[in-house]
Amino acid sequence: MKKFIAMAALAMLGFSCSDDDSSELTTSVEGTWMLTSFELNQELDINGDGEATTDMIAESECFGNSTITFNNDDTATVNFEEIDVEIEQIEGTNDYDITVECLGSTAQETVYTVSGNTTTLTFEYEGGNTETLDFTISGNTLTVVVPELSDLPISDDDNDIAYSFVGATLVFTKQ
Repeated sequence: MKKFIAMAALAMLGFSCSDDDSSELTTSVEGTWMLTSFELNQELDINGDGEATTDMIAESECFGNSTITFNNDDTATVNFEEIDVEIEQIEGTNDYDITVECLGSTAQETVYTVSGNTTTLTFEYEGGNTETLDFTISGNTLTVVVPELSDLPISDDDNDIAYSFVGATLVFTKQ
C-alpha cells in the first residue's frame, strides 16, 4: 500500500514561484480559498478507466474539498485532503488492480505573510524545522508550482508500475 499525503509533500518543499514581488496586491487573502485545480506535470491513470490525465481532482475524485483559510491575525488553517492508493498486480497478467481512497483532511495551522503578489505560508515541525510555500496571487486565485510534489505510481512503456517524483500546479480560488 502506498499512502500519499499531498500536503505533507508540499510542505516539505521550499520554493518560490513569484516573478514580481513588487506588484500591488489586488485581492485580500483573508477568507477561505478552495482548491479548484490540481494539475500534475505528468499524466496518470489512478482510477483505472484506461485514460490517463493530469487532473488529480477528476482522476482521483479527491482533493475537491481542500481549503486554506487565512485569518486576519496572520495565521492560516490548511485543510488538504489526503489520498491512499493501493496498487496490486493481477496475478499472471501485466495488469494492475488500483484502489483509490479519499482520506479526508486534518487541519494544519500555519502563519502567513503577504508581500506584493506573493503569499508565503510557513510551516513549523517538530525539531524546529520550518518550510515555506510561496503562492502567487492573481485576482481571486492563489497559484503554487511544485517542481517535485510526490513519489507517485507511473506506468512505463511495458505497463510496469514504477514510482517517480512528479511536479504539480495547484490553484486555489477565493470563496
